[in-house]
Amino acid sequence: MGRGQWPGGHPGAVEFLKYAQSKGVEVFYVTSRDQGEKTYEYALANLRKNQLPYADEQHLTVYRDSSNKEPRQQEIAKDHNVVLMLGDNLNDFKRKYYVADVKQRSSLMTEDKEQFGRKFILFPNPPTAIG
Repeated sequence: MGRGQWPGGHPGAVEFLKYAQSKGVEVFYVTSRDQGEKTYEYALANLRKNQLPYADEQHLTVYRDSSNKEPRQQEIAKDHNVVLMLGDNLNDFKRKYYVADVKQRSSLMTEDKEQFGRKFILFPNPPTAIG
């Protein structure tokens, strides 16, 4: 994908997040996708283009120099009850998963097994091109 291009959303994502909003759930977006100097602007424009709720500066955090999202997650958790985290990579949930050893990662996942499918929802990115 070129600069300023972001993958499309998952089917049902907009509806799900709008449903959450209708139930009083505040949605935060934390990404480490790097698209250069205008990454933040691209991300915000993409959220708005897809009509996602809370597509504003208070609810979007973009990390370009690090994939560690935990500092922002902890900051959000200070004032909010985090009920669900969605991600396409284990590192989206906790920094401790950022290990190369598969057995170690599996062991860490076992420690958190009660959170998968309840608080942590792991899903693949939708295909952006077929070919």
